Amino acid sequence: MRNGEYNTRNPKSKIQNEFFLHPKLAELLAETYGVMVYQEDVIKVVHELGGLSLGEADVVRRAMSGKAGAHEAMESLTERFFAGCRERGVPESVVQELWRQIETFARFSFCKGHSAAFAVLSYQVAYLKAHYPGEFMAAVLSNGGGFYGAAAYIQECRRMGLRVLGPDVNASEIEYSGKTEVRGQRSEVRSQKSEIRNQKSEIRSQKSEARSRKRDARSGSNK
Repeated sequence: MRNGEYNTRNPKSKIQNEFFLHPKLAELLAETYGVMVYQEDVIKVVHELGGLSLGEADVVRRAMSGKAGAHEAMESLTERFFAGCRERGVPESVVQELWRQIETFARFSFCKGHSAAFAVLSYQVAYLKAHYPGEFMAAVLSNGGGFYGAAAYIQECRRMGLRVLGPDVNASEIEYSGKTEVRGQRSEVRSQKSEIRNQKSEIRSQKSEARSRKRDARSGSNK
């Protein structure tokens, strides 16, 4: 990757071939400004510059990603890539640099479909955390998964300015509950009812159901 590649981000400047290791990369990697971002980029470069078939290029991609069964064919395909690049007049220094980039990149790359899916999820999570912080953090705590324990997420709630309320036999739900306030009021997260000691799960469920019925009844009477 060269510093000049970032100049292609300027809409007023045209993509210059000299900004890329090889002129062909201006076509193959135009979408990512000359940087191999997706696993599909490795396949395109190996296929177009090295002359490997798409199937062979995918074997290279699989081997570099640590897929089982692909390493056996890697040595011969590597030699073919270098030979194919030389046949197409690619300078040796460019071939070496391309291969170095492919080797270092492919171990940590994602396919484009996975990258897009993670990006969409990240946008959705960021939106919910920004606009519905109480409900969002309550869902995170109730999920029970992730790398960190509940204490870390409780600390994150406080860092975000949320009120963290303890368990309440009358107010707590079966799982964590949250509420995002408006008009200057602080949002809050309330601990789940299971944190109340010496209370059986059936009793907790019955109380939550009874409280829900009362809320529904009040809502109906206000209509």
